[in-house]
Amino acid sequence: MALRRSEGSASTDPGVSVLDLVRILVRGALFAVFLAVAAGASAYYLTSRMPPTYAARVGVVASQLSARFGELGLIAPPMVDPGVYQSAILEGDVVAEALVRVDGVRPGERQLEDFIKDAVRVRVENTQMSSMVWIEVRHTSPAYAARVANAIAEQLVLWDRERASRAIDRSIAAIEASIENLAGEIAEAEAANDAARAAALTALRTQRDQELTAAIATRSSALIVGLLEPLRLAAPPEEPVGPRVVLVTLAATLLGLVLGYAVQLVRWTLDTRIGTRDEVMTRTGLPVLAEFPRLGRRASRLSPEAAGFFRTNVVLATRRQEPRVIVVTSPTHPVEKQGVAIALAESFARSGQRTLLVDADMRSPGVTGALDLVPASATPLEVFLANPDRAYPTVSVALGNKRSFDFVPSFSSERYPVDLINEGFAAQLDSWCQSHDVVVLDTTPVLAYADALAMAPHATGVVVSVSASRSSRDRLDDALGLLARSQVKVLGVVLTDLRRPPRYSRTAANAADDEVIEPYRTRVATSRRPIDRAIDAKLAGGTGRASPEPTPRSRG
Repeated sequence: MALRRSEGSASTDPGVSVLDLVRILVRGALFAVFLAVAAGASAYYLTSRMPPTYAARVGVVASQLSARFGELGLIAPPMVDPGVYQSAILEGDVVAEALVRVDGVRPGERQLEDFIKDAVRVRVENTQMSSMVWIEVRHTSPAYAARVANAIAEQLVLWDRERASRAIDRSIAAIEASIENLAGEIAEAEAANDAARAAALTALRTQRDQELTAAIATRSSALIVGLLEPLRLAAPPEEPVGPRVVLVTLAATLLGLVLGYAVQLVRWTLDTRIGTRDEVMTRTGLPVLAEFPRLGRRASRLSPEAAGFFRTNVVLATRRQEPRVIVVTSPTHPVEKQGVAIALAESFARSGQRTLLVDADMRSPGVTGALDLVPASATPLEVFLANPDRAYPTVSVALGNKRSFDFVPSFSSERYPVDLINEGFAAQLDSWCQSHDVVVLDTTPVLAYADALAMAPHATGVVVSVSASRSSRDRLDDALGLLARSQVKVLGVVLTDLRRPPRYSRTAANAADDEVIEPYRTRVATSRRPIDRAIDAKLAGGTGRASPEPTPRSRG
């Protein structure tokens, strides 16, 4: 679900379009394909080195009980559901007895469970007249697989026949128990002188004696048959059934592909950082005014090519509004806007416009540090704001080709910065606008301090700078929402710290990494070089002082 902002209101756009799905697939394709290839290669390597597995199969026919069995003197086990035979193999002692017949040793409980789970397959085909029980045994040795399969079939047939014997034994045991109970009751009747009851019980015992004699005779003379019969014995298989190298490799490759996208979707969901240009525009509803790539090892300033696009987009967004007052801020941290304001001021100055850059971040003056100014070298913003009716000289930053821009630095302030801004910023800004075409204000982060909100209503527009690798999407939403509630015009968003340079300036950005750009030249003292007293004296009106005394400013 994408969050869009337009004129301070937020609306939701449900659903995912086909284009969004294609972008997700393309974005995650590299990692997903890599993981799929790795999974497929691993599966192929492992399965191709596994020993071949052979499957021996034997079928057992389960017949129904015929009514003529009793007439022929045959004893058969009672009818059961064919699924009972499957349970007898997988859960009974049939497999254990079969392995004793083949190996001569009864396996352990754990060994038996593993063998049944890995090597034995049982399938039942149930029909109206008869049923089929298919027994399959898998092993690396085809001969051993056939021997075990045949042994299981034979043991199942024996188990079925033993069911008939156990049925006769249970009948004989029941008759014997009944005779014993009758003997006890006869003794009680005789002790009570109940002749009639004793006679009846004696007759019943005689009947039970005859039944017992018949049952014993039947067990001795009758032929016991089972309902199972092997259809054919299993022969050692010639072709292996596994491992299926191609199938396993394809399955692992597909699983790796799905897993690769799943991992990235989870990572993208948990990652709250600012995304690409299109994601920022979709989320905020604002244009992306510039994209600055991550600085190279030897680069100290943002790409001039990207700064040119930045200036052009700002000019287009502020047509017929002169002089322009641009506030550059960020959501939470100064590093998100590092170098953006100075790059915009430099670009305006190179285009021939009278430009003033103000380091209005009195909490963490990053631009002043970038120009390497010291407190004794120039008049700070605090003095300008405390005395808006007086004129103070600004710092001149030379760019070459007779181009320069003016700069007002900031150092540590003894007073609360918001109080200074509320007292003197509006009047001081009017004075700056009389002598400059463009005023660029590098302010504090919106969510951290109220300084930016105090300056923004006096500006032509606000530019919010975010870092692609550090800024949070939620913090950007909060910052834009706060600016919208303050009825401040937001011109757009600037993306910094991009891993890849934007398409429109990729060549220039790549060249900037290898190009050594001349540092800014300021006509005041810095921490690395002494003050140029001749220039400073000229700036001071011939007084010879590095920091001239303020003079009353005409407000006419």
